[in-house]
Amino acid sequence: MIDPNFWQSEDVAKLTIRQRLLVIGLFSNADDEGKGRANIPYIRSIIFPYDDIPIKDLTQDLLSIAEVISILLYEVDSNSYYKFTNWKKWQRVDKPQQSLLPDAPESLQNDSRMIPESLLPKRKERKGKEINITLFNFWNSLNITVHTELTDDIDKAIDKALKKYSPEDIKTAMTRYAEVYHNKNYYFDYKWTLVNFLTQRNTLPDFLDGGSKWIAYQTKKSKPSQKYDDIPALTFDKPTMYATKD
Repeated sequence: MIDPNFWQSEDVAKLTIRQRLLVIGLFSNADDEGKGRANIPYIRSIIFPYDDIPIKDLTQDLLSIAEVISILLYEVDSNSYYKFTNWKKWQRVDKPQQSLLPDAPESLQNDSRMIPESLLPKRKERKGKEINITLFNFWNSLNITVHTELTDDIDKAIDKALKKYSPEDIKTAMTRYAEVYHNKNYYFDYKWTLVNFLTQRNTLPDFLDGGSKWIAYQTKKSKPSQKYDDIPALTFDKPTMYATKD
């Protein structure tokens, strides 16, 4: 049974109609522990058996759902699974049966941001530096703005960033941005593309040591009772329009 509050949820309102239907389908097909198989062809066969929805589109739908719904996507022995982390809050099961599906690795139990490799968009074969590919895949795994292809624009943006920052610094800034963006207790809703993040003046450097955004976030974390009004005001560049290639 679907909780009536589902329809009034502001998080659910961020999803498309098809994505909302997918959430309900995942919920209906979950076992008594809130777990299910996240293999996209399988999901399509049981939730949309009469609809010819491209696998790529359905994969993106699942990733979009993971951004706003408490669902953990994980991989065990090359098989993909999902688990509703608030299952006991949403659903009361009389005489529940033990799940036959594996639990998520301990490293992911408290981090629903990481996306299994099998669910990431497949990158087209192309020539390029290995470090650029590594940084591209690392960005996608953080589930902020998932790009379907390492385009020339992204490749050039990574090259430009590497002239000023080390790969470790870039990964650190990406990781901190993801932590700030996904923290529901901290108001920060700036969603940048990878090119925006790497090239705008007050994005990547502001998440490194001494960066204003990271300092403001750390200040808020260290003082839970502090009001948002007490945090120094931040200024942002207006995000530039950028479209990824499918």
